[in-house]
Amino acid sequence: MTRKNAADINGFSLQPAAVLQGFVLSQLLLLLIAAVLALAVYFSPWQASAKLLNVLTHVGVFAGAVWAGMRCRNKAWLHGVLVGVLAFLVFSVIGYAGPLLTTWLWWRKLIKMVFVAMLGGMLGGLMRSN
Repeated sequence: MTRKNAADINGFSLQPAAVLQGFVLSQLLLLLIAAVLALAVYFSPWQASAKLLNVLTHVGVFAGAVWAGMRCRNKAWLHGVLVGVLAFLVFSVIGYAGPLLTTWLWWRKLIKMVFVAMLGGMLGGLMRSN
């Protein structure tokens, strides 16, 4: 059992560095997307819709989950899910004024984010070079 950047317990290996890298990448991508949208809105009469912002948020988290899936050794789907949950919790704390964990809408959005991130992690796991 090796313990290099992982917590190996009975064959279960989780690499926190891969999750953190995926999360940071997703946040940097979202900051870049926000800057581009801010410039577009400032220099044109166009306004971004809530649906577009939602899709772009999912794209940023998907990209971070792909990165985490590429960086881990196994269980890429789990690393992607953790990136999605971490990003969603940060988004919830920053942008949600109501009580967390108590509304069906919050849980539905969490499940959707987890599904997108899991697909990203699986894609990243398929793309990694062994």
